[in-house]
Amino acid sequence: MGNNLGGYIKIVKAAKSMGGPGYLLIGVAVVGYGVVRLSEVGVRAGVKNGAKVFRKWTQGPPLESLPIYYATMSADVGGGVVLAGGDQFRVLVLEASADMALIEFPLDSDTGHTVSAKKLSDASTFSLDDEVG
Repeated sequence: MGNNLGGYIKIVKAAKSMGGPGYLLIGVAVVGYGVVRLSEVGVRAGVKNGAKVFRKWTQGPPLESLPIYYATMSADVGGGVVLAGGDQFRVLVLEASADMALIEFPLDSDTGHTVSAKKLSDASTFSLDDEVG
């Protein structure tokens, strides 16, 4: 069976080196106060930045204002999405450097498909040079 006598001895030595148990408690309180204040600063910054991101997402242009593009041929554009000639879609997000586009079909309730931006531009009226969102 183990004991905690070693930990007790360390605490007693720390209290003696600080001038007694009263000073040890004051030291622990000061350190605890500092930790709480530093945590509070971090939480405030996180809430502030979170609010900025939330406003950016909610105050973007309405989906109805984004241009509608048309598929010019049948093609598999990745992500399990196969376009047929004449299909309509909107591009919500374009990350050309990663060859990724997030599209939605106006008449489809299951929206938000990630597809290849290059394949999408080859098979539709959408161009990689178009302004998105």
